[in-house]
Amino acid sequence: MVSPRHRGVNGSFFAIVSVMLWASTVSGGSIGLFSDPGCTSCSLAITPAKSSTLYIRASTEGLPGFGLGSGEFRVIGLPAGWFAISTPAPDVISVGDPLGAGVGFGFHNLQTGTCIPLYSVLLIPTVPANDVTLRVTKRDPSSIPAFSCPWLIPACSPSCDIIVICVDGGSLFINSSIPCTVDVTGSSWQGVKSLYR
Repeated sequence: MVSPRHRGVNGSFFAIVSVMLWASTVSGGSIGLFSDPGCTSCSLAITPAKSSTLYIRASTEGLPGFGLGSGEFRVIGLPAGWFAISTPAPDVISVGDPLGAGVGFGFHNLQTGTCIPLYSVLLIPTVPANDVTLRVTKRDPSSIPAFSCPWLIPACSPSCDIIVICVDGGSLFINSSIPCTVDVTGSSWQGVKSLYR
């Protein structure tokens, strides 16, 4: 895996020291994989003669607080021999490689919505592969061992406790017979979450 540009921070990405972390039972939020920047398709056709881009996006739908603060995840399932070049979105500060051991990320500015840009990943196939499924899962190892999941931390006021929330992780189907289109608006997003478990 190649990650040409990651804006760095010294030491551990999440210096969550002297802050109490609360595990949440809230159901909401997700990190998805899409074949378009508008979060409408999670299927992709790709051949060794042509590279393609995968888009990693987050949704704050159902999360408490008033936006997205940070998170952590990993993408697994890249076929042997394929290459991936990951580029963080302009507002993202990140450490790690999404298609390697995983990443921790945060933002320069508050983010809200159902299709928040995290990364674009150039996929370079070198050998044919069919029925490939890329999937969002936990970072390896997780920076917070109690969380064996992809997670997000919602933004909240300076006086509130930081809450770490396990979220749904999306899938991208490559050269697959599984049709996958997504409507990320309103209640429709809830119906799609079954694809992300």
